[in-house]
Amino acid sequence: MASSVFVLGGARSGKSRFAVSDLARSRRVAFVATARAGDGDMARRIARHQAERPRHWKTIEEPYDLVRRLADLEEGYDAVVVDCLTLWVSNRLLRGDSDDAILDETDGLAKLIGRRATSFTVSARACTPRPGWGSVSATSSESSTRRSPPRATGSC
Repeated sequence: MASSVFVLGGARSGKSRFAVSDLARSRRVAFVATARAGDGDMARRIARHQAERPRHWKTIEEPYDLVRRLADLEEGYDAVVVDCLTLWVSNRLLRGDSDDAILDETDGLAKLIGRRATSFTVSARACTPRPGWGSVSATSSESSTRRSPPRATGSC
């Protein structure tokens, strides 16, 4: 049975790096990125994340329709990494999606992961900041004082 890993950690704590660390040698990896480069800082962070991933990985940028994109990836990959669920929800909220629509999509995501865990042949990983561990600070000095190391919450 394939496993799923949910990675939690503070803002800018290395969740993405942790999520991909043991997948570097995998040949068939899909990296589903939900971030949007809304400003220079985010554009730099996205570029850094892209540079850290092996070039042979497939990168799919999907800020809104995550469940449909993941369903398209059910076969053909040894691993799928989703980064980041919090940004995905934020993108949907900023687009004006209703709470009910977002909750319905989240339910669809949970069902997809649950079904995948018993019938898919891929490993799925998802990253999101841990509640209460902060968000992106206005200054770099504020950011450096509240980073916590990421951790996997266990297999799903």
